[in-house]
Amino acid sequence: MFTVWFTGGEAERRVALADSLAEELRKQDLRVEVLKEAELRRDLFPELSASDGDADRLAGRVSWLADLLQRSGIVTLISASCSPERTEAIVGGMHPHLLQVNCGTASESNGRNVVHRCLEGEPVERSVKEIVDILAEKGLISPEFHDNHDEREVRRRLRDLGYL
Repeated sequence: MFTVWFTGGEAERRVALADSLAEELRKQDLRVEVLKEAELRRDLFPELSASDGDADRLAGRVSWLADLLQRSGIVTLISASCSPERTEAIVGGMHPHLLQVNCGTASESNGRNVVHRCLEGEPVERSVKEIVDILAEKGLISPEFHDNHDEREVRRRLRDLGYL
């Protein structure tokens, strides 16, 4: 299993990307959980403030939770504002399959595990397709799923146009 951590940018965009990717991965019959920073702060860790120290504690706790889910066979998608560099520093080698997606601006720097940049203004669907491609290239999801998904999309479009 693997973890994808959406960092940077606006929370709405991170959540939209995580939710859309979760939907795609569930089509492959994968068990997926989306951990959203706002819900985690509200429901599990209300004592944590927005200070740097508490942000680090939150990232550490979320990382531990993601590791637990991953070991239980669940793909974990995290939407949290922690920067890629900070995430790597906190998480360290805990997740052998940690991929980060930077949802911030082009000027935000990348950490070493950042596999994709979903810049503001890019359509969510295109970004999700690119992330699915990366996951397939890394062998974390079945490449056949992606090919079948493309085939289904072509067939749907041909049917819509009246050719099938």
